[in-house]
Amino acid sequence: MIETPPIRVIASSRHGPRRRALDPADPVRALECRLRDRTCDLYIHLPIQKIVGDRLRPESKRDPFGVEQARAQMETAYALVDEQVRGGPWAMGAEFTLADCAAFPALFYGNKATPFAGRWKNLEAYFERLTARRLGERVFHHQLARVVEPTPTRRSGALRRPAPAAGRSAAARRSCGSPSTGGRAPGAEAEGHG
Repeated sequence: MIETPPIRVIASSRHGPRRRALDPADPVRALECRLRDRTCDLYIHLPIQKIVGDRLRPESKRDPFGVEQARAQMETAYALVDEQVRGGPWAMGAEFTLADCAAFPALFYGNKATPFAGRWKNLEAYFERLTARRLGERVFHHQLARVVEPTPTRRSGALRRPAPAAGRSAAARRSCGSPSTGGRAPGAEAEGHG
């Protein structure tokens, strides 16, 4: 049995029978999608909390061994996700699913706590696609910008937005599409109205 994260419960209750395939229709692929979702939440996002929490502690109360274990766990997860997204463009191949929704914040913060850029080619390209997708742009601008940008009480802005993809306009990064998809990224209809 695999636990059901609250986002899945909310998505299924709001979209019911007409739900777009944020979970694949095939039960075996739906299970794989849930496993990939949980991988990001439990083996990337959860260790980030250990690393960040340790930074907030007084120097005498820090746990360097625990941080080392958390980073090792993230590295193992990065290797797994790098292999899973090799056939891309999304976590489950051609379909944009809830696994991709779980991956975006985990990878965003993960790349800040334990950078993967420049080391995991497939993972880095996948994260760039997630960031360029309109959903990624909306999440960043509406939620993550609050944490990332410096404030009067946080001079350095410990987290920074990833650099835009080289050679692409802002409009191209948002749409991440092609003429054959009407300017939408593959699976863009999964984003709903927006």
